[in-house]
Amino acid sequence: MKASTAHLRSVVDEAVAELRGQMSLAQIAELLGVSVQRVSQIATGKHGAARPGPSLIYAYRIPGHGSGWHGQPDALPIGSYGAGTITFNPGTSPSPVAPGTPIEVRYGPVPDDGLPAYLQGYTTVNGRQVRPTAIVQNELFPGSATG
Repeated sequence: MKASTAHLRSVVDEAVAELRGQMSLAQIAELLGVSVQRVSQIATGKHGAARPGPSLIYAYRIPGHGSGWHGQPDALPIGSYGAGTITFNPGTSPSPVAPGTPIEVRYGPVPDDGLPAYLQGYTTVNGRQVRPTAIVQNELFPGSATG
């Protein structure tokens, strides 16, 4: 019985890790028939297989600008990261990027750069709440004292 339970746990842990890049926690919880809290615990490694690292926005570009990728575009190999487009909304923070500008982003399990919690800004990409690395945040919000 213990072997079966351990195997089942590992299957659920792997399923959550795989689906996490494609669905929100609420969608995964509904699919598995468990609470969002339980899926969150599994996804963060508190009671399940630890994820390789936080999923952070590590690169961005402005389509049609010709300036290429900013941040650390080569941090992860092709096929191992998520990508999406967000509408940039800096609020009242000064930025060289105009509000309403579409920005393509790459996000994935890059090392957490230790950005203090009070400076972390989150956005939703493909239904997931993610935050930028300090490098990306510094480029989008120069002078924001994130370094």
